[in-house]
Amino acid sequence: MAFRKPWNNEIICQFYASYNLDTSKDTHVIHWTTEGKHYKVHFPTFAHLLGLDHRDRRSTTIAEISPLAMDEYQYMYLDGHYADG
Repeated sequence: MAFRKPWNNEIICQFYASYNLDTSKDTHVIHWTTEGKHYKVHFPTFAHLLGLDHRDRRSTTIAEISPLAMDEYQYMYLDGHYADG
């Protein structure tokens, strides 16, 4: 399965840059920050909201997103700090 949506690159980058999977509890919790606000959701709820099911458990990707060129995300970094890559 893969989503084909007009994603907002800045929001996707913020998600991946701040994503943390808390495995300390029986039900794993995903944490991330978007525009300075902390979010969290239980992994089963996250998967359900995205329409994922047991067939997607072994998938390595959930979206067909082409890699961004550095000039497409470098502006998101503070002046004097550079993106890896």
